[in-house]
Amino acid sequence: RLYDLHEDVWNIFVDIAGSDFVSRNLSEFDVYYNLQGDDSAYTKPKNGGWVLGVNIADVDLSRETWTRDTVTTLIHEYSHILLGHTEMKHTPSVELDADLMAGQILLQSAETKHQVTLRVLGLSIFLALLEIRYELDPPLQKTHPSPTERLLELDRAVPTINLLLISNKVERLWHRVVN
Repeated sequence: RLYDLHEDVWNIFVDIAGSDFVSRNLSEFDVYYNLQGDDSAYTKPKNGGWVLGVNIADVDLSRETWTRDTVTTLIHEYSHILLGHTEMKHTPSVELDADLMAGQILLQSAETKHQVTLRVLGLSIFLALLEIRYELDPPLQKTHPSPTERLLELDRAVPTINLLLISNKVERLWHRVVN
């Protein structure tokens, strides 16, 4: 099962980045299992190429929402490579740059206005759920901006859809269900 998951995640990344890009730029694919970590994936330079690491504990491709979150995470990591982010400890500013690049990739690959709306909605829901996760289990290290900060930046970049409003509605609904 782990091998299949490893191969599935690899194929998703190849679909995102393209086989030419992957063969030219990736030198290693690191799959690890860490329930205690606060990271879903990482990239780092190595031997003139890049390592893509994926925490398989955060992947369940049998559920649509997890698959969407995995794709979103992989696009974010792909953005780090495209932007040449070589630092292992990223700053909130670097993470926001990768978020904006990932948002552009998602929106540019949409073929219709409806797909754009769905992708932006999916991204905002992903970040809203991440905010809830951080409330329940705060991150071990502060390398990423809060999901709310990320939503505000994306909202500024994509002003046609109120991402913060969507996020707040998701969060209020979650708190109603839990309480």
